[in-house]
Amino acid sequence: MILSINKVVLLLGVALLCCGAGTQLIEGKIEFEREDGSDAFILDPEDAKTVELQTGSEKRLASYIRKGSRLDVDLPKKGLTARIEVSSKRDRYTLKNSTGKLVKWTLLLEPDGDWRLMNAEGQEVLKMKVRDDGYKIVNADDQQLGRVKLRSSKISIRDKSGKEVLKTDDTRSALAASCFQLAGLTMPEKGAFAVAVLTWPAKLAK
Repeated sequence: MILSINKVVLLLGVALLCCGAGTQLIEGKIEFEREDGSDAFILDPEDAKTVELQTGSEKRLASYIRKGSRLDVDLPKKGLTARIEVSSKRDRYTLKNSTGKLVKWTLLLEPDGDWRLMNAEGQEVLKMKVRDDGYKIVNADDQQLGRVKLRSSKISIRDKSGKEVLKTDDTRSALAASCFQLAGLTMPEKGAFAVAVLTWPAKLAK
């Protein structure tokens, strides 16, 4: 009987691993403020599988719903419009249309810890270069677009001149904050990447 119970426990453990049990969405709100201290936007977990992107006044901009190893993007009045699929090694986050047939954007991890943003044609649009204190965002011509700095008590998001434009007291992921510096993406798309890298963090990500 003991052997049978052990087998059952082992089989349940394997099943849970295969289903991705233990992977959690973000815990607690992540609030971003403007330089003047006013509320900019919020990532707010609604339940175990859903996170909302909200304006500073808590108006819903998008919902992100975990379905296995992907994240569905639901917009007000439009419904499901996109999804993010995550590679098993967590080194590639691919934003596709709602059916998963059309690639829109890909965030790809390089061996040195840098991240590349690729467009639908597979062309590099920008790069997030890892730094000791966060990330430097540059375009394909290596021109600085922004900076994300991780401090002991906050994450600072800065424009190309170095001026702080956003900040958050939540310091769990400079990479997630950097997703809001991805030029060319809509705000719901930026939020989707941020939630994805928080839900399935890469080993080399700050």
